[in-house]
Order: sequence, then structure tokens, then C-alpha cells
Amino acid sequence: MKSLVLTLQFLTRLPLPWVIEGDDAIFARGVKYFPVAGAIIGLFNCLVFYLANLVFSPITAGFLTVLMDTFMTGGLHLDGLSDTWDGVFSVRDRERMLEIMKDSRIGSFGVLGMLMVLGCKWVMYTELAGGLSLYGNGMDLWCRVLGPVVAAPIVGRIVMALLIYISEYARKTGMGGLYFAHKDAMNLPVTLIIGLALTGLCGYTAWIMIPFGIAVGLCFRAFIYRKLGGMTGDTLGASLEVTECIVLTVAVIAVRILGGLG
Repeated sequence: MKSLVLTLQFLTRLPLPWVIEGDDAIFARGVKYFPVAGAIIGLFNCLVFYLANLVFSPITAGFLTVLMDTFMTGGLHLDGLSDTWDGVFSVRDRERMLEIMKDSRIGSFGVLGMLMVLGCKWVMYTELAGGLSLYGNGMDLWCRVLGPVVAAPIVGRIVMALLIYISEYARKTGMGGLYFAHKDAMNLPVTLIIGLALTGLCGYTAWIMIPFGIAVGLCFRAFIYRKLGGMTGDTLGASLEVTECIVLTVAVIAVRILGGLG
């Protein structure tokens, strides 16, 4: 349970009252609980998404959902995205890219990356809102509209955990390296079982999101490996943000094919 609490304290801004004493290994073992953190974030996002659509237009509700998602993570992964974009698109050598990624200042590529990700999420939440008036309170409402909102953060964190298990750390030191230094391949099945079970509860549209999310994560890993020869904490955060954007887009496309967004 120490690993679970430490993971929730690190990946979310939940006001958990406990002070946990633990070493690096205990902290790193929490990677198998990444999907749990995703489920909690997704449920908060879904609550805001649903309630905001009762009061505001879909555009405003989508924006408020993005705000909740950012608030729940404290912008942790957006920071990783901006650092990654500044580094890998700087057209420098590997060592210089890693130096740029450690710089606390944000550059034009980082700003552009965040705008693209936040804009994509905003648009996709707005698109999904079009189905709220079609399904009442039936199971289709959950499977086609609300479930994907919950599932996106789960799938993103399944991918982030998977990339830790199958990748090497690109730096010599760094907080992100704790997960790589203490990873245990035996925990991978546990992570996948937890993640797939939680996603499965989100309905049939969420099931479609899983293979696309994993495919995006693997492609992103290949891209980063060509640039840096390994993953970092920043690139893991970037992988999550990119994956969430793609799987939300996939959910919108799937529901439109099913004829559920009008």
C-alpha cells in the first residue's frame, strides 16, 4: 500500500493526508498502480465533463474538462511534453538535447507542443459531448461517451508503464531513473491486468482505444530512441499526453462510425 499511496501522491494532486516513509524501490514498485491513478483522474474528468455539459455549451464543458485534467496532474506530464519537444526538435546532438530538456525555461517548440495537445483534448471532449443528448442515462451513454473520458487517462498510463518496462534510461541520473533502475519485469503482467480490467469497465469504445494507445506508445518510443537512445521522465510524460490525444480521437471516430454523435 505504500507504493500505491506514493504513486497517487506523485501522479495526482489528491490531498492525501498520509506521510509515507519508503526507499526508492518501494517508490518504483508503484509503477503497477499507474492505471489506478489514471482511473481516479478519469473519474474526476468525467464528473466535470458530465456536470458542465448540463450547464454550459459543449465548448465550455470541454475546456473545463481539460482544466480538471491539468489540475489533477498538476501539469506534471505537460511539463515533460514541453521539455521533450524543446529538446528533440532543437536539431542538436543527443547530449545537447538532454541539456535543453533539463532547462527550466520553455521554448517555442514546448509551447507549440502544449497548445497542440491541450487543443486536441479540448476539441475531442467537445466532440464527445455531442452524444450526451442522444443516449439519456442508458448503457450506451457510458460506453460511447462517458467511458472513453474515463479510459483515456488509464490507457495513457498503461502505455507509460509499458514503456518503463521495455526501455532503458537515457540519462545517468534523474528522478525518472528510479523507475528504470528498480523495474521488475514480473510486475508487467500485474500492471497490464490492472490496466486492462479498469479500461474494460469503461465499455466497448474504450476497448478499441487500448490497441491504438499501445501502438502510439511504441511508435513514440521508436522516435525517442532515434533521438536520445533511451527514455527519460520527460519523454514518459510526453508519451502519456500524446497517447491520450490519439485515443480520445480514436474514440470520437469510433463513435461517429457507430452513428452516435449526430
